[in-house]
Amino acid sequence: MIIIRVNWNLDYHWRLNSRRRESSQWQADRERLFQCTALASLQRQIHQQWRLWLRCDPALHHLTDDMPMRCEDKRVSVTYDIDHTARQCAERYGSDPEGVIFGRLDSDDMLHPGALARWNQETSPGLIQFGDGYALELPGGRLFEWNHPSSPFIAEIAAQRSMRAGVPDLGGNHGQVHQLARSISDRRWYIVTLHGGNVCNSADSRWCGPELTGPARHRVLKEFQVGPIEVMEPVNA
Repeated sequence: MIIIRVNWNLDYHWRLNSRRRESSQWQADRERLFQCTALASLQRQIHQQWRLWLRCDPALHHLTDDMPMRCEDKRVSVTYDIDHTARQCAERYGSDPEGVIFGRLDSDDMLHPGALARWNQETSPGLIQFGDGYALELPGGRLFEWNHPSSPFIAEIAAQRSMRAGVPDLGGNHGQVHQLARSISDRRWYIVTLHGGNVCNSADSRWCGPELTGPARHRVLKEFQVGPIEVMEPVNA
């Protein structure tokens, strides 16, 4: 089983404009992008034994309580205390020795349809992460190679009994996790979306590689089963 954590609508005090997340319009725009990217890519996975936990701010529960219903997928749930949720899950499974993979996925990014199956091939305990991927710019749909040493696609292989201690922190410092994780780099397994005002995720950032055009671009989008670009409206990051 693979459990994927998405941090949704959390209060990051260092973001000067973090209060925009309290807007129902921002919430609706972001949720639409999430359904077109992250959730759609999970629903296209070859490996379908996954659960998605949307970790939300309890202060904004009125904006997020109904998200699983709108997603129309029973594998999606909202949690306001992710460690408590993990412990409840551990109690439900008891001493079942079956392994579990905890993963992290950004709400506006996509995984290759074979990505979770590839994660599932790894059996040694510890941190793993996908290496380089692609980046899709919104609006417009320009596609680039993406070469970031610490990708947002991190997972930890563990036993279900480890959930009694809560959800792993997946290496702590996101920017340095590549020093701790085994990198799976046998292909480009993900697409990040470039939109809004995030300077780290833009076509001008140092992580952005060559642009793919013509047949090369078409091949990648077809392989990832990405739908029409125009349905993925950009929102502020």
